[in-house]
Amino acid sequence: MSGLFIAWRRLSRRTELLAELLGMKVAFFRDSLPYLRAMARTAQLLRRSTARNVWIQLPQGPLLAEAAILKRVYGFRLVADVHSGFLVHDDWKSFILNAPFKKLLERCDAVVVHNKQVLELLPHGWEDRVLVVYDPWPLLEQRLRSRYAWKCPEGEEYLVMPASFAPDEPVEQVVRAFNRIKGDTKLLITGNWKRRPRLKRYESSRVKFTGFLPDDEYYRLLACARGIIAATTREYTALMAAWEAVALAKPLAVSSTKTLRELFSGYALFFLNDEESISETMEMLLRVRVNEAAREELRKRTESSLEEARKLTGSLAG
Repeated sequence: MSGLFIAWRRLSRRTELLAELLGMKVAFFRDSLPYLRAMARTAQLLRRSTARNVWIQLPQGPLLAEAAILKRVYGFRLVADVHSGFLVHDDWKSFILNAPFKKLLERCDAVVVHNKQVLELLPHGWEDRVLVVYDPWPLLEQRLRSRYAWKCPEGEEYLVMPASFAPDEPVEQVVRAFNRIKGDTKLLITGNWKRRPRLKRYESSRVKFTGFLPDDEYYRLLACARGIIAATTREYTALMAAWEAVALAKPLAVSSTKTLRELFSGYALFFLNDEESISETMEMLLRVRVNEAAREELRKRTESSLEEARKLTGSLAG
């Protein structure tokens, strides 16, 4: 074990894969505000641990505050794995819970981000401590090939939109845009729709809200889809659903943000944040094939960034 990777509230797939790649043990504490139980368990874990290398999954500003304090007590090296929700705020609650803790990033030995645009949100002069690490989709590709052998149903064509039903996901626009398309193709929207229950009124014979699915069923759904849609209205966000499409070599349509264009140019189709553009792009998605050359270029860029992450863990553990 090269270290610990600590997460509160929700364990992201990205964190799970990155920890496996780096040979780190994941400590996940499912908790909600005010995170008292998670704080107590984190303190207990770090008091007993001999790990020299500790990574933390952000957002959860209080986790950064606690880790920064305990770093001074126990002397471990601290890496903040910063997801965009820590730096970009959709509402006042997110701002209050995260913005006051941003300055504590200075106490970390390194900061990891997952796309180059996020660097715009960090102070100048941090270049030597910030590392851009792309989501480890080659590891996901390898895992899926070794674990599953799906048989896709014949004659059933559908698109999938993986969703967390967060405020930045234009689920309603995507559904309305899809309903412009004629034919028997279906749209399946995964994730916990109860987070935005009013959207369930759009369910029909062609639009289905699947709810949260076990891994086997979720990845079978993606693997057998005609294409995958990943959407956000927020800049600086790298969508795991898009990387899952790359791992499964599926056609992909994503929102036309600066961040996603930098990440997936050549591989994905891009749509603007309006129903006409989304509808036209979905119709194209039903016809296109994967650009294998672009996919291999993504592999090279990703594996290069993951090698830098390995070097980082090695240097901090020494």
